[in-house]
Amino acid sequence: MGIRVSAIFLMIVLVTGFTSFPSSLSNYSTEIVDQPHSLNLINTAFADSDNDKGNDKEKGKSDDVGKDKEKHAKNNEDNDDDAMEDAQEAIDDANEEIEKANEKIAKASDKGKETLLAEQQLEEAIVKRDMAQESFDSENFEEAEDLAEEAEDLANEARGKLIGKTQEDLEEDEVELEFEGEIDEINLESMFFTIIGSILKIFVNEDTEFEDFDSLDDLAPGFHVEVEVVLSNGSLVATEIEIEDDDELEFEGEIDEINLESMFFTIVGLVLKIFVNDDTEFEDFDSLDDLAPGFHVEVEVVLSNGSHVATEIEIEDDDEEENDNKIEICHIPPGNPDNAHTINIGKPAVIAHLSHGDVGGACGENSLENILSKKEMKQAEKLTRLAEIQTEKLSLALDRANKLIEKLEQRIAQLEQRLQTLLDKVESGEYYGILTQLDTVKQSHSISFDGTATSIYDESVTTELSGEIFIENLMTGSNTSKFKVTGGEIIVGNNIYDAAFGKVRVSSLGVSGEKDSMVIIIQTFDSEDYDNTIKFTLLFDSAIKADLGTEPLNFEIKPNSKISEQWFLSGSGTLSLE
Repeated sequence: MGIRVSAIFLMIVLVTGFTSFPSSLSNYSTEIVDQPHSLNLINTAFADSDNDKGNDKEKGKSDDVGKDKEKHAKNNEDNDDDAMEDAQEAIDDANEEIEKANEKIAKASDKGKETLLAEQQLEEAIVKRDMAQESFDSENFEEAEDLAEEAEDLANEARGKLIGKTQEDLEEDEVELEFEGEIDEINLESMFFTIIGSILKIFVNEDTEFEDFDSLDDLAPGFHVEVEVVLSNGSLVATEIEIEDDDELEFEGEIDEINLESMFFTIVGLVLKIFVNDDTEFEDFDSLDDLAPGFHVEVEVVLSNGSHVATEIEIEDDDEEENDNKIEICHIPPGNPDNAHTINIGKPAVIAHLSHGDVGGACGENSLENILSKKEMKQAEKLTRLAEIQTEKLSLALDRANKLIEKLEQRIAQLEQRLQTLLDKVESGEYYGILTQLDTVKQSHSISFDGTATSIYDESVTTELSGEIFIENLMTGSNTSKFKVTGGEIIVGNNIYDAAFGKVRVSSLGVSGEKDSMVIIIQTFDSEDYDNTIKFTLLFDSAIKADLGTEPLNFEIKPNSKISEQWFLSGSGTLSLE
């Protein structure tokens, strides 16, 4: 009788347990949807199930419990595999960045640049990389991943010591453009130049590479150059300048003016001066003295030290057949109408002469007054033509400006897409990296600081720095502690950068491996609503707790902290519990 009652009682318990289990699992599923990163809830559900099955074991269900343990062990094994893959990928990335930094330092050293700071930074990166490999070999994959990420950041900064920006900045870089043409103006005080037909100023800085020459001082108006530029902080900055060879430049026309003192001549219709020197070859005559205004010449020219220099001059033959096609005009030298004289020119040169101010017919057939009257008319026509040319140049400049605006708009669209991608990653949690177990208790801390901001491009330009950043814990543990930025503002001079979102990682900069530093990356919007990336590296006086504790902590802002492409940041501050 007792056995039958016990059997009936056992059936009731089993039926009740099976009917309640789906409801319990459904509740857990709802919580999982609401909190996509709360993987521990699933583990809790399985843990409760294991407890139930533990009770079943007492009732003779040992086989089911064994299967659950095997499944749980399989899940842990899969997590370990994921952690190992993430750590290996981080170490590979660090090795790649260290190799790039090595190559950059070698190139800079070959060019005679100072590389000591970059080499020191790279040594730190290599130490961190080696520590990461040791942790990986010890199967401490989370620590290995963190150390490898620090090594990659340090290698980035090593390159930044040489070029004023990190790899992250380079990847975010702005529009790449290319210009080619003759230099119009050079401003050595403001370090920029312009190209004929363009209204844009192209600046040079210490990172500009000059191909086969040394500096902007070596250029001059008239040089034909090919320039690669990037858009940086609203200005066009040359990354590379190359002087194009002009060995095959050739001019043909009537000589207009000859200057024997400065040893140059001009050709009708051209504004440039063509110089002669000891290397100039004269075909069938001896020197510049043998030429005269009105001579039709062919000239081969090269650009030398900013001047057009004739390498060969040849006088065109004037045989009788050609003379039949000559036109007689009165040539009036600019600024010297009393020296008007008659010349015979070919028909193709007539228009150029007339636009230059000469008049048709021999000078003897025209009184000086008539000549001057005709000259005024021709001068008016010339001014009209010049106005048309200027209009054409302006139109060309506007076309180029519109193309630049189009490329800028494309770049803005790319930046907006990048920002949206970051926002999507923030919303999904991917932005913060691997979060194995979220903290259930949230605490907020504030990071207040002040110091100095120094221009990346000119260390003599500095301004005041201050601000406050708010963070909240995501995951804190003995090996890894991660936080998210919930708000704040950074003030640099008169500009305010509002924090939109960001991430924080507790790290270590000392060789002891103690957690004594913090890396903060923040996406901000400045006073003009431009998106900016700000990176802080904070070094604390001593090791810090994984959850940062409750006592105020003092720190120094390391000089490698920066606002992308604008300012290097330094200073000190305090981290405290809200």
